[in-house]
Amino acid sequence: MLTQNISLKAGIARAFKAPNLYQLNPNYVYYTRGTAAPSTIRALATAAVVGNPDLNPEIAINKEIINYNDDNGWNAGITYFHNDHKDRIASGIRAGGTLRPGPVFPLVQCARSRGAGP
Repeated sequence: MLTQNISLKAGIARAFKAPNLYQLNPNYVYYTRGTAAPSTIRALATAAVVGNPDLNPEIAINKEIINYNDDNGWNAGITYFHNDHKDRIASGIRAGGTLRPGPVFPLVQCARSRGAGP
């Protein structure tokens, strides 16, 4: 607590998510017209997403700082956060082949993904 009315809080967390058996199995295929397919393909055809045995676990580090003010019945707060992901699992953006009825997108690792916000 900085003053009687102003509080400052901070937090940090580390997250770990191992790929599931479907994501690791190259023989597992699912078909989609949804968000797993790249936006250029979604409206055109059904796409297939296949597993990848070379996937690593996803790791994320999340940090936040919170400033909270409580004065004369008025409450206000502001939060800043920063999320840093490593080896995030996502469907690839390049087709790796074709299956009926459309292109195949293998699961891939995103090297690093960051996000921050007020």
